[in-house]
Amino acid sequence: MKQIALTTKLFLRVALGIGLITSFVITHAQTARRGSGDLVQLMKQAELRAEPSAPDECNSSQGGNDEAQQIAALKTCIALLENLGRWPAQKNAYQQLSQMLQNRPKVEQLNLLQELSNKMRRYDNPVKAMAIKRDILNDPAATNNQRVVQHQGLAIDSALVFFDPTMARHHLNEIETINRQRRNSLRQEFVDLMDATTAGARAAVLLSEGDYSGAEKNYDKYISGYQQYLAQIPRLEREFRVDSPDAVRGYIYTGRSYLVETFLRAGDLDRAELQARALLKDQLGVLSAGSPLLARSLNLYGRVLIQQGRFREAQYFNAKALAALERSGVEPQARIKLQSQAAQIDLGMVNGDWALAYATWESYRRAKTISGEPPMFEPAWVVVLTRAGKPELALQESTQAWQRAQRLPPASKLRAEAQAFHAMALSSNGQYAQAADLARESVP
Repeated sequence: MKQIALTTKLFLRVALGIGLITSFVITHAQTARRGSGDLVQLMKQAELRAEPSAPDECNSSQGGNDEAQQIAALKTCIALLENLGRWPAQKNAYQQLSQMLQNRPKVEQLNLLQELSNKMRRYDNPVKAMAIKRDILNDPAATNNQRVVQHQGLAIDSALVFFDPTMARHHLNEIETINRQRRNSLRQEFVDLMDATTAGARAAVLLSEGDYSGAEKNYDKYISGYQQYLAQIPRLEREFRVDSPDAVRGYIYTGRSYLVETFLRAGDLDRAELQARALLKDQLGVLSAGSPLLARSLNLYGRVLIQQGRFREAQYFNAKALAALERSGVEPQARIKLQSQAAQIDLGMVNGDWALAYATWESYRRAKTISGEPPMFEPAWVVVLTRAGKPELALQESTQAWQRAQRLPPASKLRAEAQAFHAMALSSNGQYAQAADLARESVP
């Protein structure tokens, strides 16, 4: 009993030292409280705003008898369905487009696969999406632009999803090599865009390694570079085939989301809230209430609120995100949906609803298994599994999280958090000496 008391005391000291109790259990984080009433009103306005009419399914016949017009009609329909958040209909449209492009230049076929794989990363099967990207890389017809985009996606997912820093660095190095070789042959606008793309991949690698200031600097470069590109599109599209403005806005939204993630991981909740609020305000003014991009930002803002101890507000925004994703038809294993489920686990935990938290965790874990992605385990979920009477499972999962955290810098708060909760899992399984040693190491 003496040993248990010692371990518990040490764990509480660690938890208080790195802010875990403040964030999850006792009180609100010390941030500039702004309230979310303005965002709630904007959300209601978005829900009341009349959505543009769209067919239940896209059909190439909408473009008449001309093949080029049929292809253009399908692409327009896909863009509309993306904003409305209708993923199954989009998949069917992509199948139609794929068939129509079979006799077109290979570069057009690869562009279609690239666009599809980017959406599959978020809404469908992320492992299959990565396989498509590797296929594009191996295709002799792939252009340098296409190769860079695939390497960028693979670098980001290797770093932040598959926890493979070696492979992430490999893809980043490939981007840098390609760009060095072609820099002198490009117009300045495309050199700037190339540098912005590289910065996005580098930021993800640095974020995964715990270099938050480096990640922030590179995400800023990525965002400003694509904002500059967006302003140049009306002029560039007179001479070149360029991205659509909606697509580029989506890239910018993604970069801004990762910037919020960077501040969250760094423990800078004030800046995380400011960035998340600004992103949500911008999107609520232009996107459909059913847009998956909006759902991602609603979830992200909810995660910030959870860290601030503002659980009632977080529940509202995360519930809106989950409802939109349910209506959109994204797959259960879709990354964007799993992020909202993860927030629900946290909310169940802080509200003391252990049955709901554990049931949501089981659903989350099953979906992760289906997707093929490694199961992300938030260290604080040790509490959920332990309270659900699953201490062995808590130890199994926390061991994996602790091992992943070892590649973070020794001073990282995330590393200390993983160690502290792993110590709790060890203690709940009777391994008191190991728990006490690990808890001592976790004290900042």
